[in-house]
Amino acid sequence: MGVQCPLCTSLESIQYCRTNYRDYIKCPQCQSIFVSSDYHLNNADAKIHYDQHENDDTQTGYINYLNQLRQPLLSLVQPDSKGLDYGSGPNPVFSNLLNRDGHSMTSYDPIYSHVPIYELPCVDFTILSEVVEHFTHPQIEWQRILRHTRRNGYIGVLTQCWDKARTTFDQWHYQRDPTHVHFYSTDTWQYMARTFSLTCVYNQNPAFIFQKN
Repeated sequence: MGVQCPLCTSLESIQYCRTNYRDYIKCPQCQSIFVSSDYHLNNADAKIHYDQHENDDTQTGYINYLNQLRQPLLSLVQPDSKGLDYGSGPNPVFSNLLNRDGHSMTSYDPIYSHVPIYELPCVDFTILSEVVEHFTHPQIEWQRILRHTRRNGYIGVLTQCWDKARTTFDQWHYQRDPTHVHFYSTDTWQYMARTFSLTCVYNQNPAFIFQKN
């Protein structure tokens, strides 16, 4: 029997490859790649890693990266919309930008935020910037995100999508981050759309936008 996929719960996942860092498992149903819980960092160790990030609104390169999702999202959402920055980190730069764009943002992060998960509002759009690859229980997280996103609302994701045509997985820089534990591919997004009743309205790796049906 294979390993259970934490995204789609298939029991047919098998080892995909081994690197100097970790063993990786691939799910044949949703086509995602993940590591077992043996490689998951606890919150304290993960926070030490996150605290080393220096992302703020003075860094042009970082803002340009966020704009890959921000610009197409702004063309879709209505003015004065309510948004949720899910996994905002210690410095909610994306939320700050969207607040300046005229939207009302709530920032949430399981490590840094003081907003309890049960107090999160229902919003017109949710953004996940460099977040989904950190999910240790992705199915639970996605169900939560969908509950808090209104019907016909948008879910914007910024994450590096695995593309086997561009490089081999063991040479891919993204998998080397110890806090990155689940990796998506184009096939995975197609599975997500079918399973969670989503329509992909923007697909330009690393930015993806889905509308909740």
